[in-house]
Amino acid sequence: MAKKRTEKAEADIRRLAELFPAAIREEPAERVPLKLGIDQDILAAGAGINRWRICNALRLYTAHRAYGEAVAAGGVRYGLGGNIAGPISEKHRLRARMELLQPVRRPLLTLKSTPASVRL
Repeated sequence: MAKKRTEKAEADIRRLAELFPAAIREEPAERVPLKLGIDQDILAAGAGINRWRICNALRLYTAHRAYGEAVAAGGVRYGLGGNIAGPISEKHRLRARMELLQPVRRPLLTLKSTPASVRL
């Protein structure tokens, strides 16, 4: 089920990148920090995606390491039209830097999901 949710979120990111190319970038290396509350702007713009799916897409979008690096670098946040929406706060910049220092989280294997050949 998580795989389907991720696939839908990725499709929604592609759709949002088509609708708002100045702010939403499909290519992770090109991602810029987004305005806080941009989900409301997307909803108001009538993107044809419901709020729940917009939030899931943005969660996946902003969880990418490249996005975290962009926030950690500081600078400004951008709105849907590519307009500057304000500076990145020091608090958000530091939080992004701390998250980048964390090891990648991977689910732990449980006894049920561990192949029989690996079990003790």
